[in-house]
Amino acid sequence: MRKKVTDRQLAEVLSLLVKDAAADELEHRVHGFVRYLAVHGLLHRGERIARAFEEVARAAAGRGLMTIETPYPLTDATIAHIQKALDLTNMDVTVS
Repeated sequence: MRKKVTDRQLAEVLSLLVKDAAADELEHRVHGFVRYLAVHGLLHRGERIARAFEEVARAAAGRGLMTIETPYPLTDATIAHIQKALDLTNMDVTVS
């Protein structure tokens, strides 16, 4: 019985593969990772792995994520003001 690999674990592997990769190696490493997903029937999890990769990269950079939910569009200036007022300098802010 095979142990299930989580999306987060796959994202962490991808992060290790691309970390400090030279530009000419990056494509080769990502291609190998995608080939692994294809061989093991995991390509359908690509979008989830990509989201997990964003979380892994954000955590490695010491950044958090905050989502502002609003029924009205916000200008970039308003978002910047909210970030400054709430001291969210180490946060990536998304608006939905």
